[in-house]
Amino acid sequence: MALWQPPRVPFVFLRHGETDWNRDGRLQGRRDLPLNRVGRAQASRASLLLRDFQFCAVFHSPLGRAEETARLAAGARAVPFHSVAALAECSFGELEGQVAGQVWPGWRSAWMAGQSLPGAETYADFLSRAESALGAVLRQSSGASAPPLIVAHGGVYWALQRALDTGFDGDLPNCVPVLHRPLGRSGWNVTALGL
Repeated sequence: MALWQPPRVPFVFLRHGETDWNRDGRLQGRRDLPLNRVGRAQASRASLLLRDFQFCAVFHSPLGRAEETARLAAGARAVPFHSVAALAECSFGELEGQVAGQVWPGWRSAWMAGQSLPGAETYADFLSRAESALGAVLRQSSGASAPPLIVAHGGVYWALQRALDTGFDGDLPNCVPVLHRPLGRSGWNVTALGL
């Protein structure tokens, strides 16, 4: 059972579209890289997958790749857009720009266990920030007639899934919308759209 429970509000999470560093398997963190051609096409495809959804608002990370994805995925909807600083990707410090598969083995597990990475955000701080961001977005969306669309990063989603205790394990592909609906008193029904 999860120790942390956000407001019981349905929401759709969308990881930003592909960048050149995603394509190359590099850790991006806070580096503000734009979408590439594939990423823009992915965001347009996400718009089609979401065409039957109404959203109360779009909340996105302040990083350009997330904001561009949000604009493309939301299409012509006349909804408010909110940039949320706490939805930014984790800062991986000196690891940013390195190919993930070439970073020392076990770095992610060690980081999650509390080991510091040079110049990086701690796992505990990152998890707390991601939880706080989701809680704030869902509180702001409580009582709305439609769910919010949250556009952020793979790391943010990875942290949220652990916090929500949905059983998710692995990396969310770029631009796959994921619908989250409260299930019972504490669980969540999680449905990836278009997979």
